[in-house]
Amino acid sequence: MKKVIRKIDSANRLRIPKEVSEELSINKGDSIEIFYEDKKLILKKFISNTTNINHKDELESNRVQ
Repeated sequence: MKKVIRKIDSANRLRIPKEVSEELSINKGDSIEIFYEDKKLILKKFISNTTNINHKDELESNRVQ
């Protein structure tokens, strides 16, 4: 596993470094899944397993309550 350190900006945003986004094929407009537990945060490129579901509906159904 590789490690990259980034600061959170004043709007609570985290910029994904270009080399990481290129390696993981993350492009502008892609959706990212966010998992968190026990003070750990995991980001994962969201890849839909369903072709018949509207992407917006799929994102809404995966939203953390």
